[in-house]
Amino acid sequence: MKHPLIAAALVAAFSIPCAAHAADWTGTGEFGLAFARGNAESSTINARFNFKQDPDPWLYEFTAGGLRAKGEIITVNPNTGAIRRDSVTNANRFDLGGKVGRRINERVYLYGSGRYDRDDFAAFRWRFSSTVGLGYELIKEERTTLSSEFGLGWRRFQPVDLVVSEPPPPRVVRPDSEDSVIARLGVDFTHQFTDTTDLVDKLVVESGGGKTFAQNDLGVSVKINERFALRTGFQLRYNSDAPPGVANTDRLLTTNIVVGF
Repeated sequence: MKHPLIAAALVAAFSIPCAAHAADWTGTGEFGLAFARGNAESSTINARFNFKQDPDPWLYEFTAGGLRAKGEIITVNPNTGAIRRDSVTNANRFDLGGKVGRRINERVYLYGSGRYDRDDFAAFRWRFSSTVGLGYELIKEERTTLSSEFGLGWRRFQPVDLVVSEPPPPRVVRPDSEDSVIARLGVDFTHQFTDTTDLVDKLVVESGGGKTFAQNDLGVSVKINERFALRTGFQLRYNSDAPPGVANTDRLLTTNIVVGF
């Protein structure tokens, strides 16, 4: 599968239908940086974008995000005392997602969604999923919203490379990509504590073929002014079928500048 082409197609599929209403889009962009220089060097960059449009009876949403972190491994030669610094990448991932929905009534809507992930340090190298289903807005209040979605679809992913030692010599083997039918559950909760403080929690669970992926994004934002805010976020990513040496759960804590569009 040419997964870069799939990612590009996903962006186009959810952008073209909305071109006529470009002025109605709203969204946010988050940016976070951390650099250390001196005796040890490291750098971390993360970014996330979220755009929405709601031209009744349609619903559109597009998301994109990425994380990259690099650090150093310092070794000392015991014979000469020479110091060696090697740069290593500790995190490298990005994702693209989109959703199109159409309201049936004030609270119920049909939707179709697609998502592409690439992660160099997870149980998969890349993953693409597409689902269709039904959404229901349980709470629609001025300060609080809660919606849930359930759908069925298809997933294709590339497992991580494996090191095979038998028979010798040891070698790296790339498994075949896998396909499966999946069920998808989504929950989206927002609450405005004050005029300047918001809480957002988004959960996505995809399960099928004996493998489950789940991601939860929790964030609290405090406005600086009408356009800028500070957000502290905590992300959990879970893969049920991780090979030896790969953790099932990834955790990410961020403090970002948020720009509203």
